[in-house]
Amino acid sequence: MEEIHLHEGLTGAERGDVCKLMEVSYWLQRHMINATPPTSIADLKNKWPFLFIQRHFFSFKPTNDEVRNILSRGENDVTAMVLQLLLAHFKENLDGLVLQADEFAAPSDIQQSLHLPESQSLSNRRWMLSMESHVVCEGAQPNFVSGLAALFSTFYNFNLQYQEVAACTLELELF
Repeated sequence: MEEIHLHEGLTGAERGDVCKLMEVSYWLQRHMINATPPTSIADLKNKWPFLFIQRHFFSFKPTNDEVRNILSRGENDVTAMVLQLLLAHFKENLDGLVLQADEFAAPSDIQQSLHLPESQSLSNRRWMLSMESHVVCEGAQPNFVSGLAALFSTFYNFNLQYQEVAACTLELELF
C-alpha cells in the first residue's frame, strides 16, 4: 500500500486491491495504533497512508435555549448545523472542535497561522482534520457532513481520547 500511495497518491484509495489490502491488514493497523508506547500519527500516516482517506445523519426537539437560538437562524441546511446543535445540546463550545480559517489556505499555512490543538480539530467549509498539531487529512468531498464523519471516525480508528471541551458531544455515537 505504501508503494501504491507513492506512485498514485491519494487516488490509489479507490483501487479495489487497496480496499482488500486495508481489510486483510486490519489487525496490523490496530496493532500499530494500540502499541505501547503509542505510535505517532505521523508514523501511522507514513505506514498506513490510506487510513487517512475518507471513504465510501436531525429531526429535532430543542432541548435548551442555545439549541433554539441555532435553529432560529433560519438556515435550511440542518446538516451544516448538526455539530453546532450537538455541542449546544451538551452545553459545549464549538471552538473546542472547529477552528475557523481561510478556506483557501494550504495545510502548511494553517499549521503556521493557527495554534492547532494536540487533539482533533475540524475547519468549517473546506475541511481539514488535525491531530497532534498537524493537518493530517483534507476532505476529498468539501462538505461539512463528510468532515464530521471524518472527525468522529478518527477517534475510533486511532484509539484517541475525547477532547475534554467536547467530551459529551464526541461520546455520542452517530454512525
